[in-house]
Amino acid sequence: MANSVYQIVPLRRVPQKFSLLDYDLAPGSRLPQQGEIVRIPFGASTIQGLIWASGASPGNAVFKRKTFSLEDAPTYFTPAQCHLLFWLARETLTPMPVVAMHMLPSNQLITKATFKQPKLQGILAPQLEVREQIIQAFSRQAAVEGSTLVFVPALAYAATWEKAFGQRCVIIHGKLSKKQKSALLATKPTLIISTQVGLFLPYVDIRHIVLDQVDDDGYFAFDQAPRFDVRRGAQELAGAYGASLTLIARWQSPTVQGLFPKAVWRGDAPATWTMIDRTGEAGPQRRSSIAAGLAERIRTGRTLWLVHRKAEAGQLRCNDCGMVMQCPTCKRPLQVVRNANTNVLFCPQDKLRQLMPEACPHCQSVQLSTLGKGVRTIAKDIQETLQQSVATIDAEHALDNIDAPQVVSTTAIANNLNQQFDRVIIVSAESFLAPGNYRGTEELYNTLALAQQHIRRGGELFYQTFQPENVELQHAQQVMARDSETRLQMHYPPFGTLIVLQPRSRSTTLSPTPLHAAIAEALPAVQHGRYWIIRVAALQRAKVLALLQEQLNDSWEATVDPPRLPQD
Repeated sequence: MANSVYQIVPLRRVPQKFSLLDYDLAPGSRLPQQGEIVRIPFGASTIQGLIWASGASPGNAVFKRKTFSLEDAPTYFTPAQCHLLFWLARETLTPMPVVAMHMLPSNQLITKATFKQPKLQGILAPQLEVREQIIQAFSRQAAVEGSTLVFVPALAYAATWEKAFGQRCVIIHGKLSKKQKSALLATKPTLIISTQVGLFLPYVDIRHIVLDQVDDDGYFAFDQAPRFDVRRGAQELAGAYGASLTLIARWQSPTVQGLFPKAVWRGDAPATWTMIDRTGEAGPQRRSSIAAGLAERIRTGRTLWLVHRKAEAGQLRCNDCGMVMQCPTCKRPLQVVRNANTNVLFCPQDKLRQLMPEACPHCQSVQLSTLGKGVRTIAKDIQETLQQSVATIDAEHALDNIDAPQVVSTTAIANNLNQQFDRVIIVSAESFLAPGNYRGTEELYNTLALAQQHIRRGGELFYQTFQPENVELQHAQQVMARDSETRLQMHYPPFGTLIVLQPRSRSTTLSPTPLHAAIAEALPAVQHGRYWIIRVAALQRAKVLALLQEQLNDSWEATVDPPRLPQD
């Protein structure tokens, strides 16, 4: 880098047009390295910036540039971090400064870079004991073959790895400060266990990368920018380090097959399950959470009841006019949740809470009823029917009675891997198949795979349904093959590219924002309420992302390949 002009990424949230700025090197300074953190003037203050390239940015007008200065104790992004930064910015349509702010720099300059397609292998581990055996094998292998990076969808899965590796491993997660993360990496561990934050760390060398429970939806990191699938990032990171990539899965979901089509799999397939058809039930029995004839079979042993909703119920509806209570901001149906011994309406999108209305705001009728059942409602129903103690689990509440014969839980049961049962029952299989959820069938299968991990040897797995014609789970391979083919034809991820554009203004009084003419004319964009949805074939992905990166302005927020379609 002999040039005195450098392109620098400001390490601050800035408008898209300021994502890459030109600065002159201060006279008499040493030449900086690509990836080095420097000090740049920005407005009235001085902030940190990342050396991206030498030479002026293409198309920039010639004007008097400001000068930047070097740090006395320089820190750097590794070549792999720079590669991942560029890839994430391009693939998620996120400004580079936003991605770079997640990165942890190193005080060690690393110039070596190896970029090649990783060697893939897949291992099926439908039972926890099989997974433990695989982890023990990794423990013996890693002792002689260098550092291993393991990604987990939730920290609960780290315990088995930690037990196998002992003091040779460290666990890194989002609640640690940058200083704490740096201190853990400085110990040069054999094994690094991490959630998605592990993608942004400055590793000296990684020989193996493992995606544990690769079929788990916890790898969708869409709560903040950059929004992306961690599994795709891990595959890119493996290529950057020339590392092998191992997938440990409960089953080969369509998403896993689409993301890793070249993976060679070994291991046993998940066990089968039994459908309980409830279409013939009527009256009080139909309203019960327990299918007819099932109560007597489950009075002995322990039973886990898996529920789709964590709330008291799904929605509040007026019986006279049919209106469903909605969030005034995002217009999504409000959930009925328990708060301080009373039910309230809650919007998980906007975090809005409000009291239950005494009458319908549309027609003033007092005939209001709840739709669907949640964890606590089902627990109360089971307790009254079986006259046994019932424990509950959801994302906000831990298991309140570890010895209860009946446990009602959402998928948060995954945080209690030591809990084993004689049988698991999916309360309402069709509740997973919500309209607009193109991954509904896969999510139901994910729940069944999760349930199997909590069944003792010789136990049973049931799913109840009022719609047996829609919940076709008797022949898993055929159903999943058909689901994959449908998603391929409709250009849904990971077989195609799905992009959702949302105006950053959340005002409901404004008319829908028109798309930029260049985007509207070139792409198959369909308006859906406040959103614009773009679906294209995988071969068109690079072209479409490049167009959007060039034409999309800061009034729009883009989400690439979200796990669900927006509901307006």
